[in-house]
Amino acid sequence: METEGRPPVCPECEIHNAVFDMTPEDALEMAAALPPAADDVEKSVYEKRLEICSSCANLAGGMTCLFCGCFVAFRAKHRTAVCPDIPHRW
Repeated sequence: METEGRPPVCPECEIHNAVFDMTPEDALEMAAALPPAADDVEKSVYEKRLEICSSCANLAGGMTCLFCGCFVAFRAKHRTAVCPDIPHRW
């Protein structure tokens, strides 16, 4: 979903779409507050993925992937998720 002047947000992240004044730190706190899921990656893998995303030129506002529109703090948690860039960065 695209809103004027704002990066797109994927449907899976739509629940957070109303919070446009959110900072990258807010997104990380929200992701950390989620209950553990069976498909969560280990903390070290998660931190490495976030590090890779933070140096990507396609990261908007320090939290939104311009390839898919997801908040990286949420996408990077899932074992089955991959970076949408080609080739994948993680």
